[in-house]
Amino acid sequence: MNRKLYGAGGLGIAAALLLSLNVLSNAGLRSLRLDLTEDGLYTLSEGSKAVLSGLDPGEPISLRLYFSEKLSKDYPPLPDYAQRVRELLGEYAGRSGGAIRFEVHDPEPFSETEDEAVRYGLQGVPLPGGAGTLYFGLAGTNSVGDVETLPFFQPDKETLLEYDISRLVWRLAHPERPTVGVLSALPIEGAMPNPMMPMRELPQPWVFMDQVRQLYETRTLQPSLTEVPAEVDVLLVVHPKALPEAALYAIDQYVLKGGKLLAFVDPFCEADVPPQDPSNPMAAMMAPRSSTLGPLLGAWGVRLDDGQLAGDLENAMQVTYTGRTGRDESVSYVLWLALRRAGLDQAEVVTNGLSSLVFKSAGILEPVEGATTQFVPLVQTSPQSERIPTSQVQFQPDPAGLLTSFFAPDRPVVERRFTLAARISGTARSAYPDGRPQAAPAEGEQPAPQPEHVAEASGPISVVLVADCDLLQDRSWAQAINFAGQRLISKMADNGDLVINALDFLGGSTDLISLRGRGSTTRPFSVVQDLQRQAEAAYRAEEQRLLDEQTRVEQRLNELLTKQGDSGQLLITPEMEAEIGKLRDQQVETRTKLRAVRRDLNRDVESLGARLKVINVAVIPLLVGLSAVGLAAARARRARAA
Repeated sequence: MNRKLYGAGGLGIAAALLLSLNVLSNAGLRSLRLDLTEDGLYTLSEGSKAVLSGLDPGEPISLRLYFSEKLSKDYPPLPDYAQRVRELLGEYAGRSGGAIRFEVHDPEPFSETEDEAVRYGLQGVPLPGGAGTLYFGLAGTNSVGDVETLPFFQPDKETLLEYDISRLVWRLAHPERPTVGVLSALPIEGAMPNPMMPMRELPQPWVFMDQVRQLYETRTLQPSLTEVPAEVDVLLVVHPKALPEAALYAIDQYVLKGGKLLAFVDPFCEADVPPQDPSNPMAAMMAPRSSTLGPLLGAWGVRLDDGQLAGDLENAMQVTYTGRTGRDESVSYVLWLALRRAGLDQAEVVTNGLSSLVFKSAGILEPVEGATTQFVPLVQTSPQSERIPTSQVQFQPDPAGLLTSFFAPDRPVVERRFTLAARISGTARSAYPDGRPQAAPAEGEQPAPQPEHVAEASGPISVVLVADCDLLQDRSWAQAINFAGQRLISKMADNGDLVINALDFLGGSTDLISLRGRGSTTRPFSVVQDLQRQAEAAYRAEEQRLLDEQTRVEQRLNELLTKQGDSGQLLITPEMEAEIGKLRDQQVETRTKLRAVRRDLNRDVESLGARLKVINVAVIPLLVGLSAVGLAAARARRARAA
């Protein structure tokens, strides 16, 4: 009786203590925030804080989170992730100085709140069995009525949660559309209307340019430019073939002054088709088809491997071509690459969320040793990659021959990955330390006054480089269909999204560009996983020994049980019967040991998992509660002393 009484009393005391600790921590630690997560998941980065510091409380921004709380209960990951989103949005509102008003709404079926979510364009997910439509999105408005939305928060995109919210806030604070300056040696913008030619015969803009024009203001720039116009927010350069020094200098100064650059260069551009000369067929084959930014790359700490292409066996696309026998052959073309998520850095805003990219005869980007800039790979080949000289494709590509070279017996097996696209940031100096390259003025002509030369960037530069221009061509990633006068697009890869992501990323503020993907609240028990690998390494050897012994016993039993005499009848002697009995006993014993080994494999892992649960469930809250008690006691002492 006493034991039961003591046990019940102990439970009561423990419950009272737990309640007291919660009350004290709620009172004493209300204003105290402590983020113990490894990636600082609940602490805004400096870039987001800078975005918030630029907001005007006189022109507030309203953020409305629509989350179907009741409908989400049958989908366990969503309520936890919704709590994460809610707390992060609350942090934005708390740090905005009154410039952000944050509300949470539950759009129940057939309610006015659901109608609001639909009007804002949030994405609803119909639930099975007609249970309703689940919403989990964000709608933001500014003082002049502009609307920006995040249609649905996907838990698998958690690493970019802070970036997406900060970008939405920044866009509401800066509603004007950015201007993209376009400089290209390829006909990416189509042709200007010509009254003497039917519209259907005019070259159409490349599909990606149609997408760019829908989202941005564009301004066409000529290779003869001497200065990038001040209204250009992002400069898009595609295949800068043989650019004059004056144009290169203009780009150099634009970047150093804080301009954003997205550049596509190429050591062998298949889309650059030289004009044919019937009298000299070799002229077109020998014509240069490469492009670069000359000394600018070196000044930014980057090197384009001139004359070399990236071959990749693992990501090679299947192509059909006419072989040496005159027949159509299907072969893996190691220069045409279909890159999947494994080659795309999902922690980077530019490539996050992309599933596939198609590159054709791409070059190789490498960081320069000792550079002051940061070289961040965005797209990389698989480890089964090799450099291929452009001379092997300049005249007539041989896909079968290139594939055979990967399996040459004298070729050393070296695993390496090549960078096809990269983000460049950090401090940089001008590629023209002596200032603007001056052309000799005509006789008697006075040189025109020039803008002041910038020798070094005052802040970090923002450049995205891609070592391929062919990926922009329609046939690489999209098919355009003319239907009832409308140009419909069917995409086969995410090449166009890569361009939009990069422009979107560069077109934001410098504070947004500083944001990278953050960590996830879903964290594996890495210690447990390491222990499991160690346990497997220790137990697998014993397991394999027992399996080998079991196989040997079974083979010997089969030999004895099928042994025949001279007359063809089964022959079993007393000695054989004794051996069979021993082997069967050994077989049972081996199986018992094998089961024990497999059972022990998880014992240590489960034990450690249980200890970690105890620490997380009991010890950490207890420490927080004790901290609250100590803080409350300290405040009480100070109050009495006062």
